[in-house]
Amino acid sequence: MFTFGFLLSAFQLYAQDIHFSQLERSPLNLNPAEIGNFQADHRIIANYRSQWASVTVPYKTFSASYDNLQKSPFKIPGNIGLGLLINSDVAGDGDFGTLQIKLSGAYHYLYLLDSNLDISAGVNVAYNQHSINFNQLYFDNQYNGSYFDPNMQTNENFSGEAMKFIDFSIGFKTSYRIRNDLPIHFGLAFNHLNRPSQSFYGSKINTLDAKYNLYLALEYPLTKYWTIIPSTFYYNQASYDEFFYGLMLEKELNHISFRKINFGIVNRSSDAVVFRFGFIYEAFDVGLSYDYNYSSLRIASGGVGAFEISIIYLLHNPTKYKRMYNRQCPVFM
Repeated sequence: MFTFGFLLSAFQLYAQDIHFSQLERSPLNLNPAEIGNFQADHRIIANYRSQWASVTVPYKTFSASYDNLQKSPFKIPGNIGLGLLINSDVAGDGDFGTLQIKLSGAYHYLYLLDSNLDISAGVNVAYNQHSINFNQLYFDNQYNGSYFDPNMQTNENFSGEAMKFIDFSIGFKTSYRIRNDLPIHFGLAFNHLNRPSQSFYGSKINTLDAKYNLYLALEYPLTKYWTIIPSTFYYNQASYDEFFYGLMLEKELNHISFRKINFGIVNRSSDAVVFRFGFIYEAFDVGLSYDYNYSSLRIASGGVGAFEISIIYLLHNPTKYKRMYNRQCPVFM
C-alpha cells in the first residue's frame, strides 16, 4: 500500500457524501479499486471527524471498514480484494443522519502489460439511509406575531423522517514504477452511477448527482530514509468541484516498533489548509489532521475547521509450515 498522504476534502451539505481530509486513509470511500491495495492479508480502518464546532452543532462523522487480499483464482496473475464499509454521520440542529453500508470488490492485475505496471478495477454496491428529526427544527408558522412558540403547529407535510436508496460506484487505478524506488499512482472513480432519487417528500425529481474522483500521487526518494510525496486530488459533482494539492514528507526509522513518521501540509482550494502528522507503530498506522478554515466562513468559525483521526491495522495470516516426515531409526542390538 502506498501513502500519498494528503488527498483532502470536507463534508459538504450540497453533496451529502461522506469523506475526510485524510481521504486516502479511507480508501473504500475514495475508490473501490483501492480495495485490497496493501501489503498484507487483512486491513481494518477506523476514521473519525468532528467539524465546525464553533459555528453550529458539530458535524460528527465515523467510518469503519474491513478488506482483504487474496490470490486470483484465474490464470491471469493478480489478486482479488473484498471489502465492507460502514459510514455514519450526524449533522446540524435537525440531527440529519447518514448511514451507508457498502459491499465492494476489486481485481488487481499484476504485470498485465509491463513488469512495472499494475492495473486495478473495482465496484461497490451501497445501501444509503438518511434521517432527520423534524422536532428539532423551527418553522415560520411557529411565530405567533410576537414571539416564537414551539407548541404551535408547523403545518409542514413530510412523508417521513427517513429515506433509503441503493447506488453503485466503479473505479480504476494504475501504478507505474518509473524505477523501483519511484512509483507514480493515478486513480479515477465514478460514484452514484444510477443517480438515485432522494427526498423526504417522496419525490422522484430530486436525484443524487454522479460524482467523479480523480487523483495523482508520486513517491520521490530524497535520501535513503526520506521520501517526499506530492499529490493532487479533484472531484466534481454537478456544478460543484473542489481541488486539493499538497506535500507530505515520510521518514523511515531504524526502530523495531516505530517504523515511520510522516507530516505535511495541504491546501483545499479557497477553503482551508490542513496540517497532518502520522506514524507507523508495529502493525498500526495512525494519522492526525487539523483543518484551519480561511474562506469567508472564518468570520463565524474563527478559523476553526475540523479535527480528524484515522487508524489502520494490517494483519497477516499465520505462516503455514509443512510438517516434516518423521522416520523412526531402527534399533540395533
